[in-house]
Amino acid sequence: MTQNRIDAVISALNGFEPSRNDVDNVQWLYETFKDFRLLPGRESVAPAIFALLERFPEADLGSPGPLVHELEAMSEYQPLLRASLRRQPTDLTVWMVNRILNANPPADERSMWLSELQSAGEHPKSPESTRESVAEFLEHQNA
Repeated sequence: MTQNRIDAVISALNGFEPSRNDVDNVQWLYETFKDFRLLPGRESVAPAIFALLERFPEADLGSPGPLVHELEAMSEYQPLLRASLRRQPTDLTVWMVNRILNANPPADERSMWLSELQSAGEHPKSPESTRESVAEFLEHQNA
């Protein structure tokens, strides 16, 4: 039963198309992830979440919203975040990096995330809104 639920969430994320109404998008995502944290093996959904973010890099999917909350509740999401940033920076993925930096990680980790953030701002696929967010976050982090 658990695997069926996980497969259903992956399928829903893979088929998701944002509507013009941002509230509807966020509501749909919250409904999709209702009681999701109770499922063992839920980490297998992380690649589908990042794929959705990458398909719609400028979509309003929450502030930070259910996708970020679900990812941050997973223990091993950071390597996937790093890979996603390198493929397609998005408003939400650079926001996640800023949240990691706000938690005052060790110096070597901080340096790595600042470098990733800088690279995201220079990435050729980075939307203008993401570039602007990166600049604000780097200024906030005094980098």
